[in-house]
Amino acid sequence: MSALTWTGLPAIRLRTARGAALALGTLVLVTAFLAAAFPRGVDAYETRGVRHALGAAPPEQRTVEISVARGDVTAADPAAAYRAAELTRQDRAIRRQFEEPLRVSGGQTLYGVRTAKALNARDSWLPRPEGPDPAMSLYAVADLARHATLTRGRLPRGAASGARTVEAAVTVSTARTLGLRVGSQLHLPGLTVRICGLLTPRDPDGPYWAVDPLMTAARQDVSAGTPPQKYWRAGLLLSPHDGPALTATEGEPEKFWRYPVDASTLTAQEAPRLRDRLVSLEHGAALAKVRGVAGGGALADSAVDGLLDGFARMRAAVAPVIAVAAPSSPAVASVPPGAGSGA
Repeated sequence: MSALTWTGLPAIRLRTARGAALALGTLVLVTAFLAAAFPRGVDAYETRGVRHALGAAPPEQRTVEISVARGDVTAADPAAAYRAAELTRQDRAIRRQFEEPLRVSGGQTLYGVRTAKALNARDSWLPRPEGPDPAMSLYAVADLARHATLTRGRLPRGAASGARTVEAAVTVSTARTLGLRVGSQLHLPGLTVRICGLLTPRDPDGPYWAVDPLMTAARQDVSAGTPPQKYWRAGLLLSPHDGPALTATEGEPEKFWRYPVDASTLTAQEAPRLRDRLVSLEHGAALAKVRGVAGGGALADSAVDGLLDGFARMRAAVAPVIAVAAPSSPAVASVPPGAGSGA
């Protein structure tokens, strides 16, 4: 064997060793990357999933609502408990009770006083599809000017204390359906309502408007009697300062605060804690704190915890698949190039 042959073998072995070392190093790096990246990928996927679960739900299913019925208001001066300034103070105090990761969309918050029982309008000129009087729900709510565009007339002004006539705005859609115009008067039990303006919601699909459709448009309903008869239902939008006036009606007024849950920054890891916050708000210690602000009979309700339960079930269902996929990722990376190709 020539000297050339003997001197060439170590070089070939060195080149082969370097190639094997580089291949092994590459395999280690790829395996380490996959091992580190896979959990992050799962976390990112689950975070997108929980945000979609809440973001795609109808507005009424992604809010938290606090309400206090008329019979649960124990203030020495009941009318004072319905004043706009008092509801604003309570709104700020309620928000302070919300703990992370419960976040709310401040721009779509709605609070005020509403009638839980509709009041029939007796005016003969109103439409009656099958006989019954139209039923009116009254809302003395905050921030109407921020969420509506005035098309005719003006926004309602608060009435003097003890007045039996109040002003209200209605949407253009409601006005068209019921034949209302600026200056129309509706005579309800214990209260006369004068229409002072027509408006258009700026974001009709947003939580401010969409949770309670009567605020945006009149709709036909069917009476519970025999035979059932069709009649109109509609919402009248009062000044937030007219909450006390509703206490003199038969409409069973209630105070309410509605907070849309903001899931835009929610992570999958935070979802169980958010559910716990909501359950506590509806039935536990957090509700007791809210009652200390809003009143002893305050109730909290939300469908968000149900949405989170659905997400948790989905997460549990795919967990076995993820458990199988996770260890297989480095295994796939360890297959040498060209394996199985016949090379």
